[in-house]
Amino acid sequence: MASNSLHGCALGIRQIYAGPARSDTSLLQVRRDIETWREQYRAQAHVAAELQRRLYPKIRQHFLEALGMFVELTRREAVPLILVHQPNLDVSTKALFGLEKVRMIYGLRAYFAMPAAEVDTVSRIETYRADQASYRDHVLYAQAFHDHANAVRELAAQHSLGYVDAQAVVDSDDRLPVFYDAVHLTAAANRRLGDAVATKVDRVLAQHGSLTARQQ
Repeated sequence: MASNSLHGCALGIRQIYAGPARSDTSLLQVRRDIETWREQYRAQAHVAAELQRRLYPKIRQHFLEALGMFVELTRREAVPLILVHQPNLDVSTKALFGLEKVRMIYGLRAYFAMPAAEVDTVSRIETYRADQASYRDHVLYAQAFHDHANAVRELAAQHSLGYVDAQAVVDSDDRLPVFYDAVHLTAAANRRLGDAVATKVDRVLAQHGSLTARQQ
């Protein structure tokens, strides 16, 4: 049952990224008819948003179940564990520099639907909007990301685990670019994040050693 559920979840994720099935008349073909384009664009965005609303809670559930099993395994083996949540350019609050701006603009245009108000007022259909890669709702995406991050933080607190908020670490540097795409970091940002993780490792190992010594 779990396997079938996960498989269905994976298929749904692919649908979110790929967008709903296209009709015979694609958005690219109707680009000269702005009203028809708007109608079809809204339909694509609506289907993608409904998929997000339905699947994101399931994704979160499966993720936390798998992470919980890992936490239990390390607890049984008395292995100290540190949780680090993946940072993401698409939800970053830092000032963007250089390639970060390009990547952010490309990501918003290629993978996220325009806000409804923008669809209603757009007077010219750009090529990148006429046949974009997917139509996810950025607000729902960001909410799901922060919900995931908070769940990981709460799990770490519940089990007294180490935790590093990687998004906060990379967002704290407003002077340099830290992302070179949506989820991968520059060398400087990796060093910064590595320093934060190393500091947490030192603290966790010191606490673990102290606890082990008391138990002996």
